[in-house]
Amino acid sequence: MRGKGLWRRQGRLRRCGAASLAGASLVFVGLGLGATPANAACAPDPATSGQTVTCSGTDTDGFQAGAGVDSLNVNVLSGAIVNDNGALSIGVNDSNTVNNNGTVSAGSGLTGIAVGNFNTVINNSTITVLDSGLGIQAIDHNVITNAGTITTGDNGAAISVGDNNTVTNSGALSVGASGVGVFAGQNNTITNAATGTITGGDGASGIFAVGSATITNAGAITVGDSAGFSGGIMAISDNNGSRPRPAVPW
Repeated sequence: MRGKGLWRRQGRLRRCGAASLAGASLVFVGLGLGATPANAACAPDPATSGQTVTCSGTDTDGFQAGAGVDSLNVNVLSGAIVNDNGALSIGVNDSNTVNNNGTVSAGSGLTGIAVGNFNTVINNSTITVLDSGLGIQAIDHNVITNAGTITTGDNGAAISVGDNNTVTNSGALSVGASGVGVFAGQNNTITNAATGTITGGDGASGIFAVGSATITNAGAITVGDSAGFSGGIMAISDNNGSRPRPAVPW
């Protein structure tokens, strides 16, 4: 049934994604490894803490910060394409800023942009991942802003966050069947602005929050048919608040 399938899928996202309330995240298995030189156009790679990393042209194996490397400024320039390294396209640890003005692309089950804690991520352009992938994955205390387009295939999440994050969508989030536009753990503030759209296939959810969330929708959320557990906004557990699109005055 779709309801049970959604719970199993969210369980996988929380185990493998930034929404893991236990803090287990596949990206940090990768980030724990030493950085290796890239054969592509994000430079410098490897980087040291505090540097600015600029991605231009086509990067065939992404950028991944080494263990303990923090406080980076990662800029994907307009026209640049950053592809995945078999796990993610861009991966950073803590206290970084990631700006995407190009194209970030990742394959099935992979992640476009993955960050740890206390980061700022801004997408002004395009992030595309295939089935069961995550567009932006973040753990705790991050600020995520999408003014561009994030697209995933079936069973994926456009944005997946853990706890105490702020997520604002003024662009377009699009997910396939049984996907989630924004999947969030505890104590998150999520805003779908007036220009924001979230669309999903059959069995999808626009926003799925585990608990203690403040959710504001001033835009449009559209998902397909479902015979089970899905919907435009799904908030479970206690202490959630939802602010719908304001009424239009006569």
